[in-house]
Amino acid sequence: MSHAWWSLAWRLGALFLGAAWLGWLAGQVLAGLLLAAAGALAWQLWRLYRLERWLQQDDKDAGPLPAGWVWGGIASRIGRLRRQNRKRKRKFGRLLGQFQQATAALPDAAVILDEEGKVVWCNGASQPLLGLTPGRDVGLPVANLLRYPGFVAFLNQRRPGDSVEFPSPVDGAVTLSARLVPYGKKQRLLLASDISRVRRLEQMRRDFIANVSHELRTPLTVVIGYLETFLDSDSPALAAWRQPLRGMRQQAGRMLHIIEDLLLLARLESQKERMPGKPVAVPALLADIAGDAGALSGELSGEQGHEILVQADSGLWLTGCEKELRSAFSNLVFNAVRYTPAGGR
Repeated sequence: MSHAWWSLAWRLGALFLGAAWLGWLAGQVLAGLLLAAAGALAWQLWRLYRLERWLQQDDKDAGPLPAGWVWGGIASRIGRLRRQNRKRKRKFGRLLGQFQQATAALPDAAVILDEEGKVVWCNGASQPLLGLTPGRDVGLPVANLLRYPGFVAFLNQRRPGDSVEFPSPVDGAVTLSARLVPYGKKQRLLLASDISRVRRLEQMRRDFIANVSHELRTPLTVVIGYLETFLDSDSPALAAWRQPLRGMRQQAGRMLHIIEDLLLLARLESQKERMPGKPVAVPALLADIAGDAGALSGELSGEQGHEILVQADSGLWLTGCEKELRSAFSNLVFNAVRYTPAGGR
């Protein structure tokens, strides 16, 4: 027990003893004790009232701490806690100011969402990119503000690390990439950046590859046609050139396959939406490709050829586009045939 409580106990004891003695002199001991209890209670209520009034005042307007007995100690401890709280508030205020300055300098939009997907805070870049205004849109569901179906589905998935691309609601020519990261307690941070320039560069690259590949394929096909004509000719004048012509035909064929692969890659990259997947029997697909690879091996290596084996579980199935899977597997197998020495496995 602290000194304040001992002091209060001694004072109350002295008060009740004095009241009992005076009541005994007057022949009213019980009345004296009741009066003493009422006075002590009134005094404590008064001290409690002063403490309550002091707590209601602001830190700047608060007067001196209420003093006296136990209430003075309580007020002192509360005052110490209030001073510590003021220090924490100033510290957090500085950190919040630094965070807001940092996010305001970002070119990307940053939006804090609560557990229900409502806007808690957004930086200045959110207005030109997402059309969000801090004073107007705080507290509103972000799904109602950004109504792009792909974004709404992405928001409902709640899978951190994923990203989604959608046109800006402010300017449809601007492409945004957004991702969600956990933030604080049951909050998420939505980051959206302008990737229009990156997408334009990628489109330029795809167009360049496609155009160059088309331009190269036509003359290369003509060259291969002439080489095959020379190889099929029985002219004695070409007898000494047959081996060089076969090498030229083989290298031209490799270049043509590379061009076809580039065209396929450009075509796949240009597809904005993936084709719906269907179950594909992988063993049957590989067996079919192995047959084509055997024919290719015979063309390239003659009678020596290659040993082509297929080892696949009969129950192996994949969900995807059969045409794309065939193209991917056949490219791998055909390249292996082309670059494996004759007689290899």
